[in-house]
Amino acid sequence: MQKDGPTQIARRIVAVMVDGACDEAALRERMMYSFKPLTPWLVARAVAWLVDEPAPHSQEALVARLLVDSDFQRAFACGKVPRRVRWRPTERELPSPRIRAAGLPDIESPMALAQWLGIAPGRLAWLADPWGQEARREEGALRNYRYGWRAREYGPDRLIEIPKAQLRGIQRRLHRELLAHIPVHDAAHGFVRGRSPLTHAQLHAGRAAVLRIDLEQFFAGIDAARVAALFRLVGYAPAVATLLAGLCTNNVPTAVLASAPHCPLPFEDRMRLRHAHLPQGAPSSPALANALAWRLDVRLSAWAARRGLAYSRYADDLTLSGDGIGHRALRRRAAAVVSIVEDCGFRVNHRKTCCFGAQHSQRVTGLVVNAHPNIARADYDRLKAILTRCVRHDPATENREGHADFRAWLQGRVAWCASVNPRRGEKLQRLFARIRWDGAGIG
Repeated sequence: MQKDGPTQIARRIVAVMVDGACDEAALRERMMYSFKPLTPWLVARAVAWLVDEPAPHSQEALVARLLVDSDFQRAFACGKVPRRVRWRPTERELPSPRIRAAGLPDIESPMALAQWLGIAPGRLAWLADPWGQEARREEGALRNYRYGWRAREYGPDRLIEIPKAQLRGIQRRLHRELLAHIPVHDAAHGFVRGRSPLTHAQLHAGRAAVLRIDLEQFFAGIDAARVAALFRLVGYAPAVATLLAGLCTNNVPTAVLASAPHCPLPFEDRMRLRHAHLPQGAPSSPALANALAWRLDVRLSAWAARRGLAYSRYADDLTLSGDGIGHRALRRRAAAVVSIVEDCGFRVNHRKTCCFGAQHSQRVTGLVVNAHPNIARADYDRLKAILTRCVRHDPATENREGHADFRAWLQGRVAWCASVNPRRGEKLQRLFARIRWDGAGIG
């Protein structure tokens, strides 16, 4: 085994010398604690260089002085240089990294966070729930969330976690005054002002091949540790970052996880929901998920650009497309994309991975993009049929999916169609204007 040279030994000695207070008592105690055997000349040099001489003290300069010291050279030649047997680094209050996004509120401590939110410190601790008590609370007023299940066409049911009024108001304020100032990648089109499913689909219109990859448990797969790390990265102290992460994450009660209506959740899904994660239903979750997917977007954008492909992401829907490449060749490259996704801390839902060539109906976020973004003919015909029946009969009889506000839902679908295809949208709007919402049809 190769022995350490004089420079390595000198650096270890100097590292202990400068790590702490420079008064003589503290310096002697530190040297006696760290080195064995402790020779008088070493303490004398430390006191002379650090106590008797004014600061600042450059470590490299101290190492150079120690290397030319006659006592050090003699001790090294005889093999009697003190060796460091233990080291107790001084616990210092490290400065927070510089806040990188302009406009973030200046919150120095947990007390300052409570004052900024306008709540008592105890109430802040209750809502942030750093102990994960939500997972053990019975149904009732003590819970911070309400829970509901949404059935899916295939796969396990989706759990919606809706924060109660006070916590929801806090999350909206965090989104408005803090998270909105954290930049997201240009490839992100979901939940970003000025971007939409239409802008996402336009990037892939008229391409020879389109590859779609879906992320599994996009929100639940992001745990509280990653959220807290994001808040620390933008400049908040660890204690503040932990509380901010607690306000934006949730632990689902065991009784709720066991109440899935159609089939039990897979074990991995239950564990993700049982531990602190981004809740689907909280107003702060989309912005946090976009910010935490920055590394994923950077890597996939670079990977795609090197191969002449376009890449964008709408929430958990990743889309890549290109010209001059067959859909089978693009499908083979999906393995590299999956590797990048998993390396960035996300999981791929392999059942929903699909690739379309120009001969297929290429769908991106529900829009057909073979030539230009457009509403699928089947979707347009279905919506037109609903509107026609609403004109002829009582609209309430057409609310077969049980929408709470059927009129608003129907109006939203018409407006969405008009934003994608104005010509078709105009026809649907004329039909919608003929509906009599007083319950008396015309047919």
